[in-house]
Amino acid sequence: MLRFVITAGGTEENIDGVRKITNFSTGTLGWLMLETLLEKMREIGRADFSVDYIHGTHALKRELPNAIARQVRFLPVSDARSAYNKVFEVLKNSHIDVFIHSMAVSDFTFSYASPLANLAREIFEKTTAEGEPSLADIEGILRNPEAKFSEGEKIASSAEIVFGLKPTEKIISQIKRLSPKTYLVGFKLLRNADETELLRAARKLEQDNACDAILANDLSCISQERHEAVLLKRGEIIGSATSKEAIAEMVVKHCVHQLKINEI
Repeated sequence: MLRFVITAGGTEENIDGVRKITNFSTGTLGWLMLETLLEKMREIGRADFSVDYIHGTHALKRELPNAIARQVRFLPVSDARSAYNKVFEVLKNSHIDVFIHSMAVSDFTFSYASPLANLAREIFEKTTAEGEPSLADIEGILRNPEAKFSEGEKIASSAEIVFGLKPTEKIISQIKRLSPKTYLVGFKLLRNADETELLRAARKLEQDNACDAILANDLSCISQERHEAVLLKRGEIIGSATSKEAIAEMVVKHCVHQLKINEI
């Protein structure tokens, strides 16, 4: 039995039950890779496989034929924490042959919101009362101020607000640690980067997270009509594409070829 995981779409971080931090990922590329993978399995006559499709709440999702849909398990997630937990669960409970991690997971999650004037007053009063404040004292206040809205409380819109954000745990850094034999394809997206910078960032992601391949693209080269990307393995470009459909074909074909189940 071959087991695949594809992550798709974006995550959302709750602020106060009314507002969210989100991103513009639609999950279109992830869905195209799912459709392409299902078609490739049909072409080579393999029915002994399953796909865990981990997707954001608003990611693109189309109806699949019943016969195919039975081989896909849809696993919706909302924020970075739920995505992390779901990936951990999937990798812990079964061996995964290929993991295609295209999801745009939030880099930061909400920590607190504080009226700017109140936060400034708290910093002033605490630092002046204690004589010469240290950098650590000020950082401590900024990490967890008393002058903040309660958890779940709707944030008032009548004054300037300061938001505190904290980094989320990196999902991609855990995949090979939990499943060393999984073939991992990571995705790197930059904005307004030249080719040298993009390739440098992709190679760093590949090296830092033991990725087997990286799909690198730049936001400035993405539009409704065109989506430019390159596929790297061991730091070298092994393919390129100029549309989402072509990217999906390139990535899936590469992954299936790595399994050595058939030549495509």
